[in-house]
Amino acid sequence: MKIEDVALFERIAELGSVSAAGEALGITPNLASERLARLERTLSCTLATRTTRSLSLTDEGRQFLERAKVLLEAYEEARHSVGTRSQEPTGSLRVTAPSFFGRLFLPAVIEAFLTRYPKAALDLSLSDHVEDYAARGVDLAIRIGNIPDSSYRGRKLGDNVSVLVASPAYLERYGAPQTPEDLKDHNCMVFAGQNKWTLETADGPRIILVSGTLRTDSAEIDKFAAVNGLGIALRSKWSIREELASGTLVQVLPTYPVTTNMSIWAIHPPGRYVSVAAKSFVELLQAELRTALRDPSA
Repeated sequence: MKIEDVALFERIAELGSVSAAGEALGITPNLASERLARLERTLSCTLATRTTRSLSLTDEGRQFLERAKVLLEAYEEARHSVGTRSQEPTGSLRVTAPSFFGRLFLPAVIEAFLTRYPKAALDLSLSDHVEDYAARGVDLAIRIGNIPDSSYRGRKLGDNVSVLVASPAYLERYGAPQTPEDLKDHNCMVFAGQNKWTLETADGPRIILVSGTLRTDSAEIDKFAAVNGLGIALRSKWSIREELASGTLVQVLPTYPVTTNMSIWAIHPPGRYVSVAAKSFVELLQAELRTALRDPSA
C-alpha cells in the first residue's frame, strides 16, 4: 500500500470528487482514478462508489478513512521529524485568508513563496467567512480571532491589537470623547456586528454599547469611513498603521486600551497533515508580519 494513494483517498473523501482531489494534489483526473483503483485492489474492497455526478464512500471506505487520517498524520510527523528543512515544498497548497488582511500582507509572501519554491503551486482564496475548511479541501487558513474548533491545530502569528480611531476632521467637528461613556454620544461605526466595545478603565473592563450610521462587514469600508470623517472606528492596528503614522487617523481614548483576546492564527483542519509547503508559507508570512506587529503604536 502506497502512502500517496492513502493521502489521495483522504482528499477524495474531503472534496467528494476524484478530479478535484487530483487537481488539489497536482495530478490528472485519470491518474487520480488509477491510484484510487490501485488502493482498492491492494485492500481488496471498494472504498467509494462513483457516478458521473456524485461520489460516496462505502462502509469500508468510511472505516478506512478514520484509520487513514491517523496513519497520514503519524507518517508526516515521523517524516518531518528528520530533515524537514532540507525538503523543498512541492505540489499545490490551498490557502484562505481574510480579504483585507490578504490584500495587505500576502502579495509579498506569494511572490517570495513562488519564487523560492518553483515546484510548488498556490491556490488562494480571500474570504471573510469562516467555513468548514476540511470540507473545502483547505490546507491552511489564516484567521483573526480564535481557533474555530478544538480539533484544529493552530500556530499563533501575533496579537491582534485594536484601537479606537477617528479623523482629525471628525474630532474637530464633534470633539474628542474623554471617557468611554462619551462614546454613546458619538457616531461609531459598527464592523461585523461588533457593537459592544470593551475598554480597560481604572475600575476594570467597561463594556460600551455603541451605535452609528454605518454597519458593515467590510474592513476596507470601515476604514474608508473613518478616514473620511464619518465617525469613530474600532480597527486592528496593522490595518491602519500607515494612517496613524501620517496623522490621517488619530487614536481616540488612548488611556483606555481596547480589551481583546483575538490573535492572528495559521490553522490547519483536523485530519490534515501539515505539509512542508504549508510550514514554509507560514514562516514567510510570519516574517512579513514581524515589522507590522512589532511596534503596536506604529
